Amino acid sequence: MKYFIVVGERSGDFHGASLVKQLRIQDPSAEIVAWGGDMLEAKNVQLLRHYYAYSVMGFWEIISHIPKLSSLLAECKRNILRFSPDVLILIDFPGFNLRIASFAKKRGIKTAYYISPKVWAWNKSRVSTIKKSVDRMLVIFPFEKEFYQQNNYKVQYVGNPSLEYVDDFVFRQKSEVERDSIIFLPGSRKKEIEYAVPIIRQLAERVENRRIIVSQVDNVSDDLYEPLRELPNVTLSIQNSLELLSKGKVAVVTSGTATLESALMNVPQLVVYRMNPVSYWLAKRLIRIKYISLVNILTERSLVTELIQQDYNASRLKLELEKLLTDQGKQEKISEGYSEIRNILGNQKASVCAASSIIELGCS
Repeated sequence: MKYFIVVGERSGDFHGASLVKQLRIQDPSAEIVAWGGDMLEAKNVQLLRHYYAYSVMGFWEIISHIPKLSSLLAECKRNILRFSPDVLILIDFPGFNLRIASFAKKRGIKTAYYISPKVWAWNKSRVSTIKKSVDRMLVIFPFEKEFYQQNNYKVQYVGNPSLEYVDDFVFRQKSEVERDSIIFLPGSRKKEIEYAVPIIRQLAERVENRRIIVSQVDNVSDDLYEPLRELPNVTLSIQNSLELLSKGKVAVVTSGTATLESALMNVPQLVVYRMNPVSYWLAKRLIRIKYISLVNILTERSLVTELIQQDYNASRLKLELEKLLTDQGKQEKISEGYSEIRNILGNQKASVCAASSIIELGCS
């Protein structure tokens, strides 16, 4: 069968690549093209557009890019019609992908959505759009299935991909690595890194006796990390997040999937996030959930500390990190919560289940 994949950022590209591997195992004749990134291309997927061209973050950033995004949406629609897929696979990235889903529905193209938009957090009105335009929603958190059921829409929980990746990584790890560092995962978007770098520099100057390893991503300019290069206790690393977390005594994690990875790797963490002030002002009025980190959302309590906007600064980080490094009781409490998360997520392999469901949809 023919599959057209649309992702909008690094994490979606990563999940898409794992999905492609399973699609080809279960459907050896699969023909796949995508709007995506390097990881999908590395799986021999024909890349029609790289997400660098259309990935933006925040309300203000999206508003400022509307003319360009409108042009790209039109181009994507033309690509889909030209390829005529048996299944259109949309991965997260709702601002773009829900528009593509509506377009596909009107033209009778079957659509599978892998990794639901966070409609449970904000913009619940999007549920009606999803019900009208998405043939099969594949969710990665059990509470999402419950949320959609309450809104009279049947979805499929396929398991969580982070659990699959972590367990595979631990299985392949040849030896135990000494956990002696503060791991800093500043995110993969340009704005996230721009906010993080000055804070990391200030933190490094305040904790000169601690080693800090900072995750460096290759989808932004190398120059963004320049202020950190000469610091004696800071190391920049392009290793993947799991490899870095395996070295972590504690972690500072920009809100997102990495917070869940840290939990599954059993690394005590602080969750941080800062965004454009206008975007934050708007988000505060729209978001309906109490926490920003998946760890706290899943356990329904403040298991890990969240530092948002102005609280995300070097002085506060130093204070909270020292608590995390020295308080044995706090560490044990966090570890117990992490075990609870594993039980909540179950043991399904997300990419295997998702691929099977997508193929079934294409055959129906």
